[in-house]
Amino acid sequence: MYGLDDLKPTIRVTEDQVECPKKECKECVKRQRNVFRREDQFRCAKHDIYISPSTFEYGRLEDALLYPEDLAALKRVFPFKRETKRFARDNSEDALTWNVFHELGRLNLAAPVLSRLLNVPPVPPKMIFWSFDGDANDAWKPLLDARIQFGEATNENVRRNGTEPDLILLTDQTLIFVEAKLTASNKVPGGKKGIEQTLAKRKRYVTGGGEWFNQAFASGVSFEQLVRDQKYELMRNWVLGSWIAKNLGRSFILVNLVREGAEQDIEQSFGRYLNQQPDRGFKRLCWEEIFRDPLLAGTGEAKTLLNHAAKTTIGYRNGTLVKAFAFETA
Repeated sequence: MYGLDDLKPTIRVTEDQVECPKKECKECVKRQRNVFRREDQFRCAKHDIYISPSTFEYGRLEDALLYPEDLAALKRVFPFKRETKRFARDNSEDALTWNVFHELGRLNLAAPVLSRLLNVPPVPPKMIFWSFDGDANDAWKPLLDARIQFGEATNENVRRNGTEPDLILLTDQTLIFVEAKLTASNKVPGGKKGIEQTLAKRKRYVTGGGEWFNQAFASGVSFEQLVRDQKYELMRNWVLGSWIAKNLGRSFILVNLVREGAEQDIEQSFGRYLNQQPDRGFKRLCWEEIFRDPLLAGTGEAKTLLNHAAKTTIGYRNGTLVKAFAFETA
């Protein structure tokens, strides 16, 4: 895995070519445009990466992992994950989510860190990445039931359709849905056209679960209002997650996990629509808050994770390398 110290601070981009971002590499590849493609004409053979002006993608999936030996565990998840083709990009929020939380779980740090940041009991959570329940070797049953209940899928296609939290954290007291972001925002892409297309995807968000929508949101809030305010993705997670938590007898938290400078008003702009209760809430959390937690700094085995966070990049902007996080190791 390449980090800040391995990559050139700037790369040369011409109308026809892009320079390999790896330090001391003089290779150039054909410039690709619009849709990213894994083709030999865009590949640096020396470093086995596919290159565009703004990002690169590893030829091997394991090269995107903090611990390549985790590849077998990740491959168990992939059949249940809707979109996997961007996982090996240098700016992949999916790879970041896996690397950080899989490592927190391995180090038994997920419970104390999340307890401090989210004010939940310090109980080790079951981690469900992109709907995959490792204990059942299948998609998580309560989520499948919710997809059907709210009209996102039928029994025949329920494992490949519907709301897919990046991470579900489950204890005997709490259900947490994590919607993780790295470079993307919470907004529905496509502008006005995208909004109109989303409005057509009404499904049964308002009527499903015994009209649960009316209990989950503040009085007078409409589906159309949420979509036009670009809150469709968060809305789906809130409706399904809070309904599942009610049925399981758990408290519920929807976490929007973002970079420190991103989505700074999201708690207010989305929270104003919600019927939040003592056992049901919405929280903006920053990746940097996790990395700065004193427990990680005081745990020697977490050094690999913290070094990774400090050196994570999110591609090139106008030929200049962009550091992902406002975080440095001590």
